[in-house]
Amino acid sequence: MFTKTIKLLKLIRPMQKPFARNLTNEEKALNHQINTMWNREIECLDKLLKGILTQISHTNQLIL
Repeated sequence: MFTKTIKLLKLIRPMQKPFARNLTNEEKALNHQINTMWNREIECLDKLLKGILTQISHTNQLIL
């Protein structure tokens, strides 16, 4: 479930004008900043969820 959520978040990006051909340099820079921040957030969530799943797996192995 967590991995599906991460994949979905990767597809849903903040609102941008990706198909507008006449973006100003300022708009291009802003789009780049938004993408960079979004990707970092997704990476952090991905690492956090993988860590949680690893802990759950180790706990289950100890119980069995």
